[in-house]
This record gives sequence, C-alpha cells and structure tokens, in this order.
Amino acid sequence: MTDMIGYAFQLYALFVANSKALSPNYKLLSDSILSNKANWDKDMRYLVPALANYLIAMVYKYPDQFAGEGLHNLQEIVALLMKPDVRMEPTALSIAGAIFERVGGSLSGDFVKGFLMSVF
Repeated sequence: MTDMIGYAFQLYALFVANSKALSPNYKLLSDSILSNKANWDKDMRYLVPALANYLIAMVYKYPDQFAGEGLHNLQEIVALLMKPDVRMEPTALSIAGAIFERVGGSLSGDFVKGFLMSVF
C-alpha cells in the first residue's frame, strides 16, 4: 500500500492545479507535509518527489498560503534537500524555482545566500 502513496500525491497535485478555489483539505495536507520534517528524511527518498510536486502545485496555485511559517518550512525543506547526504538537488531546485517565482519578495536574505552558495 505504501507504494501507492506517491501516486496519490501526484493526483492531488493535479487536483490542486485544476482547482478553482482552495479546498480546506488541500491546505490541511500541505500544512501536514510542511510541518512533519520526517517526510523529508533520507529514508523517504522514494516519496520526496511526489510530495514536492504537490507542494509546487500549491505554491503556484495559492502562493498566499505560504507566508510566515509555511514559507520558513519550505526554505528549510529546500536547504535539507540540498545537503550532500540527502542528494535530492533536482527536487530542491524545483521547489526553490516555484518559491522564487511565486513568493520571491518574502524570502529571507540568509536563505537566498545559503541556497545560491549550495548551488554554486
């Protein structure tokens, strides 16, 4: 059954992308994904791309939902995925791209500097 969870998040990403209004379920799910740091551990590598696709869809569709702690959690996830022991750089770059495009003005200078230093 756990093999199907990644597909469920990919379907939810499609639902979010095609939604006309923010469902409370979508917000609750994204808050849960962001707040539980165990979702992004090295042991969850198989699920990280699907979780990222869901969050990217949420950031593009509803960027206002990622203010304050939500944005801080996204920044922490990107930094974690960029670490050499996790090795999920493509996923981190995808999330960071969505953040820069849709929420860019609210980013902290420390995050941007650290992100650019880890890329280059």
